[in-house]
Parts: sequence; C-alpha cells; structure tokens
Amino acid sequence: TTLARAGVTTMKKLSAEAGATDLELAFVSTPAVRQLLENRESATGNAGFVWQGGAVADLPAYASNECPAASMLCGPWSQVVLGQWGPPGITLEINPFDPAGFKAGIIQARMILTADMAVLRPSAFIKSTSIT
Repeated sequence: TTLARAGVTTMKKLSAEAGATDLELAFVSTPAVRQLLENRESATGNAGFVWQGGAVADLPAYASNECPAASMLCGPWSQVVLGQWGPPGITLEINPFDPAGFKAGIIQARMILTADMAVLRPSAFIKSTSIT
C-alpha cells in the first residue's frame, strides 16, 4: 500500500481495539520503509512527515533488517516474551579437536541458548505489507 498518516493511525486504532494501551505500542519496520516514510508528508502542505524524529503517529518507531521487506508492524511489544530453557541457560562449548586453529592461536567456540518466544496478545499486532 501507499502507507500514509491515515494508514498508520488506523494501525494504532486496530491495535488499541484489540486491548493494547498507548504506553505499550510501537512501530517496527525496515530501514528502507523508514527512509520512504521520512520523506512522505504527513498531510499535503504539512511540515511534518509520517516517520519523524524516531516516531510514527506519535509512537516510538524502530527500523530493523530483521523485519520483512516492505512491511511495518504496530503492536504492544511488552506482550512479546522470551522463555529460556535448560539448566545452565547458555552453554559455551570449546572445540578441542582443531589442530590448525591451535597452531594459529585461534580458539573455536560456540554459544548455545535454548529459548522460545511467545506473543501474549497476537491480535493486537497489526501488519502493513507491500509498502510503497
């Protein structure tokens, strides 16, 4: 969609109707969408832009390469929880069988974190896709 101010305020409204409070809400999108919306006027002749000063529709807004291309999410991010499993939580393993690395002074290691993620109120997350 050609996302404009009316679209992002609709996203806020739909999220609030699903039970989210304004204090929980934030927008997340890609750096490309951020750039696009930083250059899109909020209203014709208005001095403001859809994404301005780290905010969209007066809510915090963040850009991440982890967000799907040409999309934006609005939701109560405090309702996303991370559960960590296993007795030690984080396991550090060192590879003792790397003779080439040993000779070069390189230690090969890996960290393992067993975790799961849950969204406690999924209906409060609103997604806009194909943003142009």
